[in-house]
Amino acid sequence: MNENLLPHYSKKFALGIGIITLIALIFKNSYVDLLLIDQTRLVWILKNIILIALIVLVFSKEKNVTKNIEKLKLQELKGALGFGIIILFFDSFQELVFWDGDYEMKSGYELMVAMLIFHLVFFYYRKSKLKNTSKG
Repeated sequence: MNENLLPHYSKKFALGIGIITLIALIFKNSYVDLLLIDQTRLVWILKNIILIALIVLVFSKEKNVTKNIEKLKLQELKGALGFGIIILFFDSFQELVFWDGDYEMKSGYELMVAMLIFHLVFFYYRKSKLKNTSKG
């Protein structure tokens, strides 16, 4: 399996940028006047930076790559895609059943963030289990 992934050091960069941006998003009211930018636009920019950081985290190489880790990463990417499809299906179903005259479907941003977080959580959980079973 020949994968073209980002180098491992990009994980540290993305994690740092993501954490700083998340903190900035939480405390946006403190400095929105200082930046002379509309709060809605600032939130949109910060959310996109978080999405990019998540994408970089997901598509970065692991420090010690083995065939099992590569296989697990691909498996979890497929699982995240399935998770996104299930969210989209249930959200659509919910809107059809409980329609109140206004559609409120999940945005692409929300769906991507949910899928990427799903991938990261389950990949690292299963990776830690894989390492524990190989040591024991």
